[in-house]
Amino acid sequence: MSKKIKTVLILMGFYIVFMIVLRFWGEHFLKYMSNNSVLLLAIFMFCFLLWGVCLGVRDTIRKSGCFGANFDYKNLHCPCCNQKMPYPINLPESLSQAFSGTRTCPNCKSEVDKWGKKVQNEAKLVP
Repeated sequence: MSKKIKTVLILMGFYIVFMIVLRFWGEHFLKYMSNNSVLLLAIFMFCFLLWGVCLGVRDTIRKSGCFGANFDYKNLHCPCCNQKMPYPINLPESLSQAFSGTRTCPNCKSEVDKWGKKVQNEAKLVP
């Protein structure tokens, strides 16, 4: 199953849970919301935070993706030359490396993500 389909299914699951909660507690919720709109903002922020935590846990468990955390940085090796990556110092060579958490191998100069997999260089479109 592709990442887009999984993301859509997760979002649909959150929507279904929200609709079930609204069905059972909606009358009281709407009565209170007419007086105080801060609660709606707090619920929205909580759902957004919960969604981020779910993505982080999912990517940490499956050891891929950009939201997870790799707690095994000390054993990270380059997939091309099998050299151990420097730890804990990670000086990014570009802004995209700083945001994505990728590293450059000091030996073969290949780009490696935080999970130890080689990053495929995407072709840049020139208009």
